[in-house]
Amino acid sequence: MSKKIIVTEKPSVAREFAKALNVTDNYDGYMENDEWIITWCVGHLIEMAYPEDYDPNLKKWDVTYLPFIPKKYLYHPIENVMKQFQIIKGLYNRPDINMIYYAGDPAREGIYIQMLVRQEAGHTPNVKERVVWIDSQTEEEILNGIRTAKELSEYKNLINSGYMRAIEDYLFGINFTRLLTIKYGNFLSRACNEEHKGSLAVGRVMTCVLGMIVKREREIEDFSVTKFYKIKSEIGKDNVSLPAYWKVTDQSAYKNSLKLYNETGFKEKSDAADFIKKLSPIAKIIKKSKECIKKNAPLLFNLAELQSECSKRFKISPDQTLTIVQTLYEKKLTTYPRTDARVLSSAIAKEIKNNLYGIADVPELTDDIQKIDVMTIDGITHTKYVNDAKVSDHYALIPTGYTDSLNELSELEKDVYLLIARRFIAIFFPPAIYEKVNVIEQIDAEQFFSTATVLTDPGYMSVTGIPEQKKETTLIKKAIEMIQEGTEYPVTFEIEEGKTAPPKRYTSGSIILAMENAGNLIEDEELREQIKNSGIGTSATRAATIEKLINGKYIKLNKKTQILTPDTYGNMVYEAVALVLPDLLSPKMTASWEKGLDKIVTGEVSFLTYKKKLEQYIESKITTLKTNDRTDEVIQNITPFAKNKDFAKEPIKKEKITGMFIPKQEEISFAKVWGGHTFTEEECQKLLAGEEISFEAKTKNGNIVTVSGSLAEQEYNKHEYWGFKLKEKECPPDKYEGKYKGKKVVRFKKIWGGHTFTEEECQKLLAGEEISFEAKKRDGNIVTVSGSLAEQEYNKHKYWGFKLKEKECPPDKYEGKYKGKKVVRFKKIWGGHTFTEEECQKLLAGEEISFEATTKNGNTQQVKGVLKKQTYQGHSFWGFSLNTRKR
Repeated sequence: MSKKIIVTEKPSVAREFAKALNVTDNYDGYMENDEWIITWCVGHLIEMAYPEDYDPNLKKWDVTYLPFIPKKYLYHPIENVMKQFQIIKGLYNRPDINMIYYAGDPAREGIYIQMLVRQEAGHTPNVKERVVWIDSQTEEEILNGIRTAKELSEYKNLINSGYMRAIEDYLFGINFTRLLTIKYGNFLSRACNEEHKGSLAVGRVMTCVLGMIVKREREIEDFSVTKFYKIKSEIGKDNVSLPAYWKVTDQSAYKNSLKLYNETGFKEKSDAADFIKKLSPIAKIIKKSKECIKKNAPLLFNLAELQSECSKRFKISPDQTLTIVQTLYEKKLTTYPRTDARVLSSAIAKEIKNNLYGIADVPELTDDIQKIDVMTIDGITHTKYVNDAKVSDHYALIPTGYTDSLNELSELEKDVYLLIARRFIAIFFPPAIYEKVNVIEQIDAEQFFSTATVLTDPGYMSVTGIPEQKKETTLIKKAIEMIQEGTEYPVTFEIEEGKTAPPKRYTSGSIILAMENAGNLIEDEELREQIKNSGIGTSATRAATIEKLINGKYIKLNKKTQILTPDTYGNMVYEAVALVLPDLLSPKMTASWEKGLDKIVTGEVSFLTYKKKLEQYIESKITTLKTNDRTDEVIQNITPFAKNKDFAKEPIKKEKITGMFIPKQEEISFAKVWGGHTFTEEECQKLLAGEEISFEAKTKNGNIVTVSGSLAEQEYNKHEYWGFKLKEKECPPDKYEGKYKGKKVVRFKKIWGGHTFTEEECQKLLAGEEISFEAKKRDGNIVTVSGSLAEQEYNKHKYWGFKLKEKECPPDKYEGKYKGKKVVRFKKIWGGHTFTEEECQKLLAGEEISFEATTKNGNTQQVKGVLKKQTYQGHSFWGFSLNTRKR
């Protein structure tokens, strides 16, 4: 009997398919019954081959081998998932197979993962192939997805786009990273005091995003505050107080005046004062109007909008949001998360009652759903929330209606789920209604304007949250209602100072929105949707790009505020790339490449046409970069950011000795000088014979020490070379030695807090895992501690050792770097006064602040002070300290 195979992207998804199809027999790497075989990938099983797989010589980073553009691309299974690949390969080639259903993640990358496995595994001849494309993992959706699965050939263009995206990133990364590393990597590394020894990694998307963050920081640094002066009038009569602001009109004596900063204010305060002196103290109300403004519920969430909202509300990164929403999807609670659409398709809109009524029993949502008019549900198809033209692969992110696994969520996961659900429910509610009232005052030839907009009916906001109404706005509305059109009132004037503000720094949420709109951060949500353009990266990759920049120390993330700023290395990479390859920093250029990939999907551009254009671009840029030496300019531009200001004075090329290395019968070259010592002819001959030598060398701090060692093949910045290598000292008995995360060899003390690490604990620490054990405190008490292995520093000496897991900052304290160095925590409240964000930042900067505080006897007084490390009953802590200087 012939059987059908279903292959999913993850084991958890495979289990859901197995439940839906009643497949219960478990085997190694797959499940099977009389009709179905269900197996799975574990993300990517196949990767593109490294250059050295094409030619061993290409392992060496050398400009002569660039550009690297293979005529045919090679692929191979990833080593640590080879077993699962072999299982799938065996299943695909079974003679009893007549159908394969590819049920990976329903997106370009998902089907690309499936096609790579198909390409490398092959399959039984004449097997039929179909693609399951579903937006949720409910049983109904799975069975319907299998019934309606389309022929693989219908996805040809999407598959081609997936292959081309991978090739494009591969060629950009290998060619530009290798070339820039070879030419400028050593300078950047030394400028950072060797803190960043890796390659100067650049990429089509990540370098562009780095550029956006650096440019924004430069705009802020270069911003010059400009003051201007507005004129405020205030009517005061019969308990009526109404503020209004002057604005230039056609009748104004100051129309087109050079004294104006803009149409609402003066450049100089003196001119504003002169203007007031000329005004009559009587204002006439010449117009009073009222209008009703309706505001509809916002469009549904796509991934980018959700990541932005979660960054603002919960102060979590886009990567954390993606992890959470992926969990919700895998628990069948919400639809496919990696979507760009913010609307529903007409097909899903017809069935939307199931999604809505399915969540009616969720206690937090029940009351809101009961208020929805049935007619509104039926009529949703004719609203802006349903638009087939704006749905490509997937509709918006909404609840599925399945709630059985809701009680398995963490508090934060539940919060994100409710955020999605409430945005969904809101589209079935009436619009919010605002009442806007306006008044125009005439004083001589000048006019003053007063406006107030007040929420009168919350509508959908009763679901998503009612914004706080300013008390001042309500009072202005009340005052406008009391005054009479055509009536004159006594009026007073005052000057209000205004200031221009620099652009805001990107947050982890706002950068996602800017990436979605090709580098333009559009604050207005409706406008953002209207002019939506080709983005930078995709909804599936944007969060990972930001994480890569953070982990690579190109940018810094403030976890409390989610604000992104460039790190030292990021600033220098930006300067180097801006000089030699500015295209990579251009959002428009990066978005145009992404647009090209979309055109492959639509059939507007062929795979081969795009490939030719890409290869010509790479070849042209690499050829130019190889011949143009911009070293002096790069040095000049990165020097302001360098930690080691003498980095450019250090020689790059050292005198070499060439000879036959006897043990390997291989001709090699190595540096003639090491640690300030020049090898003698006799020492060179011994080294070439593979022997160990000893000599006096100079350490970095200038001390003279005797060292021993021999010649060895080594690697630096992925560049292999021969050179003198110190003889490794034996690991002392009180330390443990091993490779941290399988890479760097480290040593750390076996004992911490009186506890001797077991072999198992040492292995976990080396694997980067967290361990827990009982340790002795200084006072002799025994406590349970948790932590992991980390590189640390003491008295400017770096070492590896066990490090306690940091506790989260409690809500009554503020955490930050004191004077940009040591991380400290201090209480937010002092003398009954809660420090503002600005005050906290000033304290961390070492500045003095003043505020009103309550004394012990209840009196209020003005105090001044700074942040200091203090001691109380033998306990050290950081906190606000009164300034006791004598006046």
